[in-house]
Amino acid sequence: MEIEKSVIYVSMFLALFISSLTMVSLREVKAMPDITYIDFPNHTIPLGIEYSSNLSLAYVAMMYNLLHSAIAEVDTINMTYEIFVIPVYDLHISELAIDGDKNIWVGPMANATVKFYRENRTFKIIELPYYSGPITLYFKDFIWTIHGYYLMKINYTTNTVEDSYYIPGFKYIGDMIGYKDCIYMSSINMV
Repeated sequence: MEIEKSVIYVSMFLALFISSLTMVSLREVKAMPDITYIDFPNHTIPLGIEYSSNLSLAYVAMMYNLLHSAIAEVDTINMTYEIFVIPVYDLHISELAIDGDKNIWVGPMANATVKFYRENRTFKIIELPYYSGPITLYFKDFIWTIHGYYLMKINYTTNTVEDSYYIPGFKYIGDMIGYKDCIYMSSINMV
């Protein structure tokens, strides 16, 4: 029985280890047969990605040295990148959003969200009335973030919360997208 448990634990560890190795490279897939690879440093784990077609830039949310999070700006024409470490510990971003001014937003930080000003390469921490989760969306000229029971609507030009919506019954939001006049959310009911 103990040997079986050890085998299961080792198998789980190997599966996690192998899956973490596969997340180390951003892959851009073009029409076949051209495939372009970008290899980020080994101490980074890319998680979420957004693409700005009018700037020909991709932005990648990533873990950096396991203690920090960072945003990588990828020039998709020259296939070069620059990494910007977010100056806050214990911030684990997985998704990001690009607002109407082409600035980058990430949201999984206690009662705040982080805005990266692309032009001057600086970060601003914006306090929120409720805990902000890792899901951040730019939709209908607003930044939207959610965690727990609250969806917050943030004006990206003034960096202020314009409204918040109580959403009963949601325990964990898996993801959200905007389409037409609605925001659709997936939820995991954690009992």
